Amino acid sequence: MNKIFLETKISIKGGLNLKNLSQVNNPDFSIDEFKKIKVLYKNKQKNLSEIFKIKIIKHKQSFNEIFIDKTNSHFEYIGYKWTNDILYVKSDIGSYVAAKMESGKIVVSGTVKNFAGAEMRGGYLFIKKNAGKFLASSLPGKKIGMTGGRIFILGNVTDYLCYEMRRGIVFVGGKSGDYSCNNLISGTVIIGKVSGRNFANFVKRGTIIVLSKIRLKSNFSETSNCSNSFLKLLDNHIQSTLKKRIFKSNYTFVRSLGDLSVEGKGEIFSLKF
Repeated sequence: MNKIFLETKISIKGGLNLKNLSQVNNPDFSIDEFKKIKVLYKNKQKNLSEIFKIKIIKHKQSFNEIFIDKTNSHFEYIGYKWTNDILYVKSDIGSYVAAKMESGKIVVSGTVKNFAGAEMRGGYLFIKKNAGKFLASSLPGKKIGMTGGRIFILGNVTDYLCYEMRRGIVFVGGKSGDYSCNNLISGTVIIGKVSGRNFANFVKRGTIIVLSKIRLKSNFSETSNCSNSFLKLLDNHIQSTLKKRIFKSNYTFVRSLGDLSVEGKGEIFSLKF
């Protein structure tokens, strides 16, 4: 397969839709075909080679590695329905990164905007800075959020984190905004701190871990302290990615169940006051 280096050769000042970049995931896709991938820039169709300088190096791996440089918030739909390959983005990008991603790996060194990992089905998304609204949630007009895979955010996220999420693991190292984990169906969500309003409304199932203290509403009922064995297993899994432990030895968690208003069986673990 190939190492492919894409460097923007024009100044991108409007929407650049890169949905079709995922065509490279096809193992039978040729280099000539790659250069002619159609993208939309300011709603006008362009060849990929009109937007990027392209450098391709053969390698012996069973997957492609794609490196994208000099991006900005106008770059959208990067990694849409992504499979198998590894994609590295060195700067900030716009919305819909890894939307409907199926497998493979995407690493973003900068900040992303809205709907990152929306309706994600599998694979691994790693964002080194911040993310916007609707991370791991359903796409506009839909009712099924993330159904598989793993998302790691080292920074903060804004509103509607994991809205209607069904399966998978999401880790947010920083803060989340308003309406975090609303309508959660299932899955595991780990949040450094919940700073917004209306947290975990209408949760059906799933596990939410907050690495700080939080006052829950009466729609959650405190039950017992968390099992150390459960935390250890989860911590080992997270450590394999972040190379550090997230549960400190002096942490004591309390476990609450809800949302009782919808007869939910979700669980929230948070630090004990």
